[in-house]
Amino acid sequence: MTTLFPLPSPALPEFKSLLVKGPYHASAPLHLCLTHVANRPGTKAVFLSPLRDQFLAALRGFNDDWLSECGGFGAVSDILSKVDAFYPPTPLHLSLILSMLRVPNPEDDPSVNVKAVLDRPPSLIVLHEMSLYFLDDNASSAHTLSSYLTLVAHASSVANILSAQTPDSPISLVLMDSAVDSLKLPVLKRPTHLVAVEPDVESSESSYRVAHVARRYFEWVGAFDNLEVEEDPPQTASSPVKIPKFAHRLSLYETLATVLAPGSAFNPVFLAIVDGVLALLAITFIALAYLSGGNLHILALLCIELCLWASIKWFVNELQHSSSPPAESHPFEKKKTS
Repeated sequence: MTTLFPLPSPALPEFKSLLVKGPYHASAPLHLCLTHVANRPGTKAVFLSPLRDQFLAALRGFNDDWLSECGGFGAVSDILSKVDAFYPPTPLHLSLILSMLRVPNPEDDPSVNVKAVLDRPPSLIVLHEMSLYFLDDNASSAHTLSSYLTLVAHASSVANILSAQTPDSPISLVLMDSAVDSLKLPVLKRPTHLVAVEPDVESSESSYRVAHVARRYFEWVGAFDNLEVEEDPPQTASSPVKIPKFAHRLSLYETLATVLAPGSAFNPVFLAIVDGVLALLAITFIALAYLSGGNLHILALLCIELCLWASIKWFVNELQHSSSPPAESHPFEKKKTS
């Protein structure tokens, strides 16, 4: 399964293209490449980022515990060796690298740059923080909305071309850009000779949010949010013990994946949902029996439903007393050593 977090964690759905935006953690691209390539033997990942030093500094600042503990394992190092990282400094360099990417072919021109020839077909292409090309010092009056979208379209076409050459391993495209929501670019190039206008007059339609248009190029969109958690006052010896509060937001897919995972009979969320559904069903039958004046068919259905509820509770109770919940294992999960 492919995920943005250390395993075990909620998996991403099967995707051909994915946009990840918001304040995601610095190690998310590495976990994405690791888990994606690990489930697709014989393939590799291509990672494209504008600033190498900034990316490495962010990784050191985040200090991922999982990477610190498991990064030196042989299995993890083997997967990391299958991730090719390129750091094109400008949009032009990015377009050049994308146009040169190819898989080995005996008919290739000998003059082709060897660094752009991949030793195996990729299963994942990751575009990382493309907004940096268009923000602050990297910004240019020649950059427009189409400048950003052209890079996305170019990467998508490269993924489709390489997928056609290797039909057994289709290529997924992922754009990870934490600043795409705040990035605004003009539709047209700014004129070199500006007409004198009042300084306070500013066209509200001169720039557009890139995220609103870029999301249309992707099958799935994932957004990270900053969740504020209220801090409890310090506890004293006489104060009652409080259960810690955790802020976590799950999408519908993640919730279903958690509930329907093996061993869900031990999941309290799943059990609460079952009890709630059966309780509502019992209330419905009781109301119908009252309104129908004690219809025998409805009373029979009510008895069947109550028996079903009781049998489920008995079965779960016996299952919990007879065995412990099954634990899913994975080669990249942390292993405790004594």
